[in-house]
Amino acid sequence: MRRSTFHVALVILMGVATFTIFLPVPSSPKNNSNGPVLGTGTKVKNCRLQGALPDPDCTPGVALSGITAQEICSPEFSASQETSSTGVLEQLYFQYSLIPDHTEPYYVDHLISLSLGGSDDMANLWPQRTEPRPGYNEKNRVEKYLHEEVCSGRMSLESAQQQVASNWIRVFLSMPSF
Repeated sequence: MRRSTFHVALVILMGVATFTIFLPVPSSPKNNSNGPVLGTGTKVKNCRLQGALPDPDCTPGVALSGITAQEICSPEFSASQETSSTGVLEQLYFQYSLIPDHTEPYYVDHLISLSLGGSDDMANLWPQRTEPRPGYNEKNRVEKYLHEEVCSGRMSLESAQQQVASNWIRVFLSMPSF
């Protein structure tokens, strides 16, 4: 009897472990930055790129909590730590229903760039292509332009974050030669 109870318990334990292994893993971890979310992220799968823009229901943009223009403009501020791990890119491929294709590379991009106080939260990350244009390179120009605008005092940090999160292409098309 004792042996039978042990086997039943083992079978139940293995079943629970197997069930747990196959439970869906949340695609958007808790925001460790506690920063403001600039939109409402309502999806973590079946996301669709909107041309050169991310799906706003998946990638609304998240800024670090309490970051100031003074901080991002200081020479000590480092925004060079881009999130580029294979695991994050694979998670974004899944979220955006993309098939990995090495001929058309995607980059892990921060909707609100690190140089504008953006967070590494999944709600601030999306897969972005270089082509067609405007793409990754043009968005980098927008990020540099907005950073300069904030650091020169011509724009608030909050305004720059909102503009890049809502439609960075509009900023790109309206900005002077930079």
